[in-house]
Amino acid sequence: MLVLVGLMGAGKSSIGNKLSDFLNVGFLDADSEIEKAAGMTIVEIFEKFGEKYFREGEKKVVSRLMLQKPQVLSTGGGAFISKDLRELIKIHGFSIWLKADFETLWPRVLGKKNRPLLNQMEPEKALKSLIKERNPIYSKADITIESKPKISHSKMVEKIVIELKKNQMFV
Repeated sequence: MLVLVGLMGAGKSSIGNKLSDFLNVGFLDADSEIEKAAGMTIVEIFEKFGEKYFREGEKKVVSRLMLQKPQVLSTGGGAFISKDLRELIKIHGFSIWLKADFETLWPRVLGKKNRPLLNQMEPEKALKSLIKERNPIYSKADITIESKPKISHSKMVEKIVIELKKNQMFV
């Protein structure tokens, strides 16, 4: 299982979809699977039950997805922060951090209402805080791929495949 990790706006879902097409394997989006399982959107889960409840559900769903046939899995921005999920990913998968700086992420998430951690008075400050808090944890991923503002999805997939070959994960 190839597992894409990183902050919201890094391109995990869109690049994951293209990567799965290139590799001719399935694609799963953890956030979509969480919404299906809960019967509500992630924003609704956060509003109704809070982040702690969401993280518990996320852990259950990602754990279930990790045990499926090998494919590409896009995780939510907070999934890899869980030590338990990082260990599970290490055992059953190969993690790929799509690393993006604030200047890359901000225009991609600005004004989007489906980002509960940014739905507050100072979303710019919240994103900067998330970058500072989470990047050291994301850096534990098996490989890191830099995501820049004007890089195409195809180029990102190409960069990932090169790194997978270096790590003997793809022939």
